[in-house]
Amino acid sequence: MSDPMFVLDSNVFIEAHRRYYGLDLCPGFWDWLRNSSNTGSVVSIDRVYQELTLGKDALLDWAKNNRDLFGDISQPTVVDAYRRVAAWVDENSQFSEDANIPCLLLRSDGTIRPRNPTTRNTLKSWWPD
Repeated sequence: MSDPMFVLDSNVFIEAHRRYYGLDLCPGFWDWLRNSSNTGSVVSIDRVYQELTLGKDALLDWAKNNRDLFGDISQPTVVDAYRRVAAWVDENSQFSEDANIPCLLLRSDGTIRPRNPTTRNTLKSWWPD
């Protein structure tokens, strides 16, 4: 069995930077992220990068200097993996409809949209108007 890979959401970076592991306070954490990315055990996605670069602080600079940590979700392997995960969620009855909101839907044209259109405002940063 291979080592696990962890996919980090925006909140991991933002909360770490703002609270407990500031870039100047705990550079070891950020070095660990970089090293873990180099070994393939920690990754993130381009949408997270886009969110992090909206800020105007040291996290913006860190994200820009570590751009390769954030993978492109339009790659065919990522799209295929997302399809398999979405199909698995849909096939398993233990997930209530509420648990799937705001669940994303991958369309056949490769675009990603919320499964429930009323969630569009909460996910606005995921796609342009």
